[in-house]
Amino acid sequence: MWAAWALATFNVSRLSSHSPNAPHSPPLPSRQAFQDADWDGGGELSTEELFAWFGEPVTPFSKTIFRLADMDDSGMLDFPEFVKVNLRQRALVR
Repeated sequence: MWAAWALATFNVSRLSSHSPNAPHSPPLPSRQAFQDADWDGGGELSTEELFAWFGEPVTPFSKTIFRLADMDDSGMLDFPEFVKVNLRQRALVR
């Protein structure tokens, strides 16, 4: 239950260029949004890259959210993990 709540707090408003005021669900996060967050161009997001891109500090709580999103326990998020965390968040807040 706590994990579901933690992922529900994950801010996805920056995941696409879609307007948050539109009457329908936002599109899936774009590859461009992922690349914008991937400052070092490594093809994966670190905790620091992801939360800097969200404009949020890296805290113990944000590290926990990142670990929940890191499905393969690699310590980094790849694009499929980036998309999956968005889909989970959208399913939880509907």
